[in-house]
Amino acid sequence: MKRIIYAILMTVAVILLDSSFSFLSLKNNIQNKFTSINSIIEPNKSLGFSLTPSTTGRVGCHHNNNIVNISKDGFRLTRPGHQKKLRIHIFGDSFTFGNGVRDNETFPYFLSTKIDKYQVINYGVPGWGITQMYQSFLDNKSNINPGDIVIFSPIYEDFTRDLNSPYFISFMYLFSGLDLKKFPKLKHSKMEYIHIDNPSFYLRAHLFNSKLFGGIAQKFIQNKTKSFRDSEEITTLVSQAVKDKKAHFLMTVLPDSYSDTQEALAQEKWLSKFKFFTSITEKFYSQNDLKSLFRTNCDSHYTAKGNQLVANLIHEAIISVMPPFSQ
Repeated sequence: MKRIIYAILMTVAVILLDSSFSFLSLKNNIQNKFTSINSIIEPNKSLGFSLTPSTTGRVGCHHNNNIVNISKDGFRLTRPGHQKKLRIHIFGDSFTFGNGVRDNETFPYFLSTKIDKYQVINYGVPGWGITQMYQSFLDNKSNINPGDIVIFSPIYEDFTRDLNSPYFISFMYLFSGLDLKKFPKLKHSKMEYIHIDNPSFYLRAHLFNSKLFGGIAQKFIQNKTKSFRDSEEITTLVSQAVKDKKAHFLMTVLPDSYSDTQEALAQEKWLSKFKFFTSITEKFYSQNDLKSLFRTNCDSHYTAKGNQLVANLIHEAIISVMPPFSQ
């Protein structure tokens, strides 16, 4: 019995030591490469974290000097002064937000220049998952009017950025420098707000980011099956809510720099049964010079050219799905 207790204690000690060293190493690496997001992001009681209204800052690598501007409503500026009765509401993460590029180089900006009779609102926030996008949609649903277009534009990873599969949330919890308190979670088609400022989540967060045990923790503690079930339910709920508003819903998965064409198509296959889903994957990856579409330094988000291509493809999707509303 003593040997068993001793073995358990030794295992715990090794895990704690490894987690501590991994934490310090990763934190130092992040601080050396990236600017702090705290200048434009703050904790939020229902979203986990959100953009800080009326702020400016830089997001991405240290050597990136492009300034981002956040409006008084808490959204990234797209086309100031371009007020229209009809609106396109775009929900997403850092790819939608436009990490690393200027305000007039994001894909929501380029899309707004193509469909001039619509005002485009960029609800994207770096680090968000599908659950936070849904909560943001609920928070802003009153702003959606008949004839508007609602677009969800996650990357594939966003479907598992939730409390069922909390690896990414634990990463933000440990390394963002934000005093995060609660995160949204879908339960029985309703949103709950779960406290994460507790010893249990703190220990799990360290375990997820451990070099020795992180892979095991991510494999056995996370429930990605539940994450995808919740994602499917969320997309259905959004589709119905948008329909009730007499607006139009479009969903696409943004291509990233980590996947090839076949891998990306396989990942988004489960969405193909929905009429509101449009894939832009094949057209995106068929470009001759893919390297020019992604930033090649420590930041793997789209370049201005990549954002312009995404805007073109989403514009094509809007025309094919909703021809009367996109001219």
